[in-house]
Amino acid sequence: MTVQSRLPARAARAVVAIALITLASACTGDLEPAESSARPSFESLIVAAIEDATASQVDASQLEALERAQAVGEVAPEVFLDARQRALDCMSAAGIHVSDVARSERSGLPLLEATLAAPEGMSDRTMLGIADDCELRFSTILEHVYLQQPSALNAYFDRIESHRTQLIACLREHGATIDDDASMDELFVANEEVNLQEAEKGQPYDCMVEVGAIDM
Repeated sequence: MTVQSRLPARAARAVVAIALITLASACTGDLEPAESSARPSFESLIVAAIEDATASQVDASQLEALERAQAVGEVAPEVFLDARQRALDCMSAAGIHVSDVARSERSGLPLLEATLAAPEGMSDRTMLGIADDCELRFSTILEHVYLQQPSALNAYFDRIESHRTQLIACLREHGATIDDDASMDELFVANEEVNLQEAEKGQPYDCMVEVGAIDM
């Protein structure tokens, strides 16, 4: 079996989930305003990540990268990409065929994509288990911080903002009532409502994906 490395889609899902958690809190009155207060601080992310990394006995390189990030206040793209490459090298050393390794900037963030294929005699289940183990050892916890840190969310929301005109047109075309100057929260709510409305008709439709604001 040949599979595309799962990182790009996971990145998009992670930032979408954070945005929707923000909105859910706002709708229940827990946050005022929602746009910034629900986003995790970098310090809270990195402290929890270092604790997780220590408890999980990850490779020393991942723990060192987390500690450096704590010192400078962010996980820099190149630091994450290096960790991601170490995870891919781990998979390759275990016999997995790793190909088409390329840097991309899906969802507004520098990422590293790759295609994985099991060698002869290795089951798909074994290959995916090895891949998961390599990611946990070398990059998973760092990835979590990288994707959820404030600078990453800002880049993600900036990308959506750059597609505002097309997004609003798409939402209106599918029945949403939304102002030209709608907030980011309102854009997410309208997009989710359209998605659910179209799903009830048996044709799920995501305007953010359709106009290129996010990749899934």
